[in-house]
Amino acid sequence: MSLYFENYAAKGNEIINMLSKELNVSQDSAGRILRSTLHALRNRISLTESFHVLSQLPMAIKGIYVDGWNPHESIKRLRNRKDLINEIRNEDGLTSPYDFGDDEKTTKIIKGVFRT
Repeated sequence: MSLYFENYAAKGNEIINMLSKELNVSQDSAGRILRSTLHALRNRISLTESFHVLSQLPMAIKGIYVDGWNPHESIKRLRNRKDLINEIRNEDGLTSPYDFGDDEKTTKIIKGVFRT
């Protein structure tokens, strides 16, 4: 049985490149943005919903999604868009001001991630 790791990496790089172009940011920034957005999402949806999301992702992006995940943690529901923005920025850590900027820019970036 061949696992085709090179193909998984190529597809992951393709997604990062598409996101980089969509958002007009570097590939490093696109990777951090994708990771932060996926982690914020997965920490706020049910395990069943996470499996539905995972089933739609390419293998390399699945790895980003599950990295550091504890699926047994309790789900903290988001109340509004501002909560989502804050959660994503929190996931990005120290590079958040550079990657996301103000609320308007962050909203556009989040929409770009989901489009991609």
